[in-house]
Amino acid sequence: MDQARIIPIATGDEIAEASDLYRRVFGYVDPAAALNTRLLLSMMRYGGLCLGARDDHDRLVAFSYGWTGLDGGDPFHYSQSTVVDQSWQGRGLGRAMKYAQRDEVLARGMQQMRWSYDPMLSRNGHFNLDVLGGRSHEVVPDLLGTGEHRVIIRWDLTATAPVSDPIALPRRATVGEAIQIDEDTVALIIPATNPHDPELARQIVDHLIRIVAAGHELTSCRRIDTDLSAYLLTRSAA
Repeated sequence: MDQARIIPIATGDEIAEASDLYRRVFGYVDPAAALNTRLLLSMMRYGGLCLGARDDHDRLVAFSYGWTGLDGGDPFHYSQSTVVDQSWQGRGLGRAMKYAQRDEVLARGMQQMRWSYDPMLSRNGHFNLDVLGGRSHEVVPDLLGTGEHRVIIRWDLTATAPVSDPIALPRRATVGEAIQIDEDTVALIIPATNPHDPELARQIVDHLIRIVAAGHELTSCRRIDTDLSAYLLTRSAA
């Protein structure tokens, strides 16, 4: 079986390979969605981080990039994107890429990483919140354009990933419902798979914004059954 080795990405030719990988995996046809080689080369020289993974045949099968951000003067690493070749998805390479980023960011003296994802993608939510242990109290509608809503994940690189317990709902739920689990926890029901419904997506985002504004943060995203998943939002200690 092939083994992927994670490597730094440093040249324009490697970024061109990464751009091809992006187009294949995401189906991009708009040139505006392509990677900008000059921008990434400059970014890497001044605070950016690009990593790739090659298989035993030296093919680029994963790529991630990001840069140093500031929040009130405190630095963190913002991971713009990670892409994994379809033949390698579900084999742990995405997690390995995130942990390779973590190691590099810690070596640079930072202890937090941030990135965004589509809140309708419950599988991504589960990976970000339950597998890695990220948290979020920032939901941004239309962040990347009309209908491109995003949750901003904050990952404490020094924390231990939590152990997730099954979700026990007090009653049968439907998509879009917010159910009070206990005094400090709300479950927001979403589809287990993304139905590509703009109105539903905006409804879910509005619910998330409202619950977060009431002092909660996203702590988990877990499947309930074949059709439904649920976000758990827990009252923040801060």
